[in-house]
Amino acid sequence: MTKEHKKLYKAGKNWIVATLTATTITLLGGIGAYTVHADTTIESSQDVQTTSVNQTNQVNNTNNSVTLNNNQPVAVQSSQTAQNDLSVQGNQTNQTVPSSATAAADTSNSDSLDSNIYGTVNVKDWDYQNDSNTFNLTSYHGQDTRHIIVPNLNDFDNAGVKIGNATGVGISSNLARNLASRRIAFAISKTSGKYSDKVTATDNDWSFVFSNTGLINADVSNLDTRNITNMSGLFENSNALKTVGDLSQWNTSNVTNMSYLFSFPFAFGNYQLNNVGDLGKWDTRSVTDMSDMFAYSSIVPGNIGNWNVSNVKDMSDMFDDNHGGDIGDLSHWDTSNVTDMSEMFDGSSTSVSGLTHWNTKNVMDMYYMFGGSGLPYKIVASNEKVVVLNQVTLKDSTGKILALIDTPTIYNSHKSVKVTINDPKCQFKLERK
Repeated sequence: MTKEHKKLYKAGKNWIVATLTATTITLLGGIGAYTVHADTTIESSQDVQTTSVNQTNQVNNTNNSVTLNNNQPVAVQSSQTAQNDLSVQGNQTNQTVPSSATAAADTSNSDSLDSNIYGTVNVKDWDYQNDSNTFNLTSYHGQDTRHIIVPNLNDFDNAGVKIGNATGVGISSNLARNLASRRIAFAISKTSGKYSDKVTATDNDWSFVFSNTGLINADVSNLDTRNITNMSGLFENSNALKTVGDLSQWNTSNVTNMSYLFSFPFAFGNYQLNNVGDLGKWDTRSVTDMSDMFAYSSIVPGNIGNWNVSNVKDMSDMFDDNHGGDIGDLSHWDTSNVTDMSEMFDGSSTSVSGLTHWNTKNVMDMYYMFGGSGLPYKIVASNEKVVVLNQVTLKDSTGKILALIDTPTIYNSHKSVKVTINDPKCQFKLERK
């Protein structure tokens, strides 16, 4: 398929004059063609004697004329008034040029995004490639280096860009990572219209994309995450983050790795991010790693009792030092494939119920699972049929049995017992104290 390359530029600090952004003005008297932009030097296409005039222009959109005069301000009538500095070069006489074309505004506020926090969305700040009916963003060259809104297809449409057969806008993890790393505010546009208001993550691996940034405010609720398989460390250690938006509608059906997703160990208890939406709606059927997912945070994940965790193998440190409050009833979790629950609730002040219903037949490590948490559970080691002392067999290099050592059946997490028993019959279960 032929790829169509396009490049849009923003001239000056603001594109305030909507009628001038895409209008070519032909001066009467055969003087040549001018394209007028705010804060832009405009040169005649003909070789003429040059007279420079620096002027302040009034922009007001009520009639469609442009008056150029060496001794008078350049005035463009508009329904909107703005002040712009314009430097006009050319040999001119008093002329009035009809302006029949009106271009769409280049900047706009994105629906539901506070412009005081995130700024405005401007499609002319972006380069993109039209590939397979998707406007894939390739770079950003806007002047605002602190705030950014990634445009959706409705923003392009509102700016007068020909949409054709395009169905959406895409962004790669590398571009998102580079953009977020240097800013304090980052958002995905929410502009509504006749096209999708989402921006699609185009690749699978989004690990650490928003990690270790200086972001204070982010709203990525409109990121289409259907293609993502790796969310490991997505927001890890961005300790100043106060918001990421409502992530309850994210499509996580293909995600296999959610480790360290919301983990902030270097915030040292000064956690800023508390609410990420009700994650109970997330589809977790494909996830195998949830280690440290909510560790060192005060995030309340919502009602996650119905999560499908049947493929999860690693839950170590999942809620380690989490202080988000009540996690709820997790009795319906299928933990039959989990092998590591070490330090799962270590140091956590959260409350949780239903753990005695968990199937822990394959768990090999429950070291300090409830250490320092105050949760009313104890870990019991037994063999599969009856609670008896377990035995560890010691052998020499020839296979000769040297000793049979009895091991205790009761393991209290506060005693920091690490599972080292090499006995396939050894089982662990959780009981209330």
